[in-house]
Amino acid sequence: MYFCGRSRDHVSLDDFKGFILMVAIKNEHRDAVMQIFESPTSSMSSFKSDKFGNALSVASTLASQFIRCELNNGLHENSEYDKSQVTLFSWAAQCGHTTVVQLLLEEKIDAKDEKGCTALHLAAKNGHKAVVHLLVQKGAGIDAKDEGGWTALHLVAKNGYKEAVQLLIDNRANVDAKDEGGGTPLHLAARNGHKEAVQLLIKNRANVDAKDKRGWTALHRAAENGHNAVVHLLAENGANVNAAEEEGQTALHLVAGNGSKEAVHLLVEKGANVNVSAKGGWTALHLAAGNGHKEAVQLLFEKGANVSAESVEGWTALHLAAKNKHTAVVHLLVDKGANIDVKGAGGWTALHLAAENGLKKAVQLLVEKGANVNAESADGLRALHLAAKNEHDEVVRLLTF
Repeated sequence: MYFCGRSRDHVSLDDFKGFILMVAIKNEHRDAVMQIFESPTSSMSSFKSDKFGNALSVASTLASQFIRCELNNGLHENSEYDKSQVTLFSWAAQCGHTTVVQLLLEEKIDAKDEKGCTALHLAAKNGHKAVVHLLVQKGAGIDAKDEGGWTALHLVAKNGYKEAVQLLIDNRANVDAKDEGGGTPLHLAARNGHKEAVQLLIKNRANVDAKDKRGWTALHRAAENGHNAVVHLLAENGANVNAAEEEGQTALHLVAGNGSKEAVHLLVEKGANVNVSAKGGWTALHLAAGNGHKEAVQLLFEKGANVSAESVEGWTALHLAAKNKHTAVVHLLVDKGANIDVKGAGGWTALHLAAENGLKKAVQLLVEKGANVNAESADGLRALHLAAKNEHDEVVRLLTF
């Protein structure tokens, strides 16, 4: 990543002295850095080794190694190392070199690179607590935003740097700052499963029900990514378990779709509505069944889920289990009293779907339970037609006897 600014040290690959400066900074060779700063017009041969020991030679060696590495990685000898006027201050902050950052604090502290990042963003992103502390103490804009609207707190929360999270909060960072998508630091910590960071943010009054521009809360993010410990923490701290995003999905839809029995149980115990429908009429039971999560289906049924709930197009959980070849879930739903002859989109029954997919055991069960083998779809197809078309011979035999 390259950073722009108004530094006196605009470094390119063919400026070997400048390049040594960069490497010296990166490796915290303070003597070499000081010598180059104090002698901006000196040639390399004028540096006095008796005064500075071998710091410069070490930096030179490192520079040579670094150049070879960059060339091996695809840079050309005539290309510029930095096409956007490197701000060494920002670069040192990114690398976490507190001593060098302090040395270069005469630079503009809130200068931004081409992505809108300040030195504080870079230090925060890379978890350099000491540099973050130094920059904050020197007056860096704690709530400055990059081009995506992220503050330093967004970055440390996203990466779970709990000590840096606390440090920024202690210095009055906005815990509910929103990025361009409306996401807060809590959204990011929850999405990535950083329980301790989530705990710190909640403790410092972060809004647990804040929604991004898609209507997602931190609970949605944790649920989506299977972070059950964070789901539990948020629910225990008052998060609205029935909050719906723009498509109507609640956290229960997400954990059911992922098959997390533990999270399903937790959310239902906290008052989640097991029969709420998202856009299209999909319930948590539809999603669990459609993804073959038998245990989640069983638990939802025990908690009062409507086994016959239909989507806008008429699909039931049984349809989805048959369509996606989840025979065990088909058996469970039939045992729980699912309507086996209800027709979904196009007039298809569960038997049509099981026959098309060659699910011998599911077809056998449906037939034994009295499914109408002569039911026709909107275009006149029977289950037998679909089994024959797809060469499922065993299913054809089941349907012809």
